[in-house]
Amino acid sequence: MKIILPLFIFILSAIIPYQNCIAKEINIGKVFNTGSKEYKNLKEYAPEDVSVIGDAYYENETNLPAEGVIKAFYPNGTIKREERVKKGKLNGNSNIYYPNGKILLKISFQDNKPNGNYKIYHQNGKTKLSGSYADGKKSGVFNKYDERGDIMYAITFNNDRIKSGIKYTKDGAENIPLDELIEIASTFLE
Repeated sequence: MKIILPLFIFILSAIIPYQNCIAKEINIGKVFNTGSKEYKNLKEYAPEDVSVIGDAYYENETNLPAEGVIKAFYPNGTIKREERVKKGKLNGNSNIYYPNGKILLKISFQDNKPNGNYKIYHQNGKTKLSGSYADGKKSGVFNKYDERGDIMYAITFNNDRIKSGIKYTKDGAENIPLDELIEIASTFLE
């Protein structure tokens, strides 16, 4: 069964909808150099050049797994998203942008699973949320910041489970009870 969007895009759709996404004309087979040895001389795709079947991207013209970078643009021509794929799977850094071209999200993937650093930015460019993933699961400390860049919360995860948390105020820091942590963690992307 053909799936329209991979899990990554589905999750991010809550952050930045993909409606009205218009890609600049990009010819399949265009060779470019990203500066990365692993991604040299790979193809650059517009979203309409690839389809998602199961959990992998495939070239529409050849039905082969996509290898390269998928780029989408806003109607004004500003980049909207950039995803690296290898053997049809998300691998490497993926970025999502605000309509003004500023970065909204940076995340790294390995075989379609988040793996490595994860950062969401406020529109003013300050970090909104930072953390890391290991094999698709939240791992380590996730920090949430206000628009000034001041830390609000630090929540520690292990294997996708909340372990502890700290709330920061102008008066200092305090531990957060587990029941409050679950509610706070659910609002991280708001």
